[in-house]
Amino acid sequence: MLQQQPRGLYLLCFTELWERFGFYTVQTIIILYMSKGLLFTDKHAYLLYGAFSALLYLTPVAGGFIADRYIGFQRSIILGGLLFVISYLLCALPGRESFFSGVNIINYC
Repeated sequence: MLQQQPRGLYLLCFTELWERFGFYTVQTIIILYMSKGLLFTDKHAYLLYGAFSALLYLTPVAGGFIADRYIGFQRSIILGGLLFVISYLLCALPGRESFFSGVNIINYC
């Protein structure tokens, strides 16, 4: 039964497994990290978490539009995977400056 499956299915399952693992790990600890590690107030931590959660629903629409109109589905999958890796690596960097990547949105609120 296992030999009847397409070879790409195993790569897809492995990729999806680690993507979900990374997503739920970040989802679980992001408020704790911002409030205890970066010393944000609760208000600012929840505001940033709300922006993060809102972008989870808005960016797939923009990404789908760009993939359909301009770069195609194969390139968009590769680009999306690279963005996942880069963003998770940025989350692993210590300090406030690396968390915002040079943009301090807290001062705008």
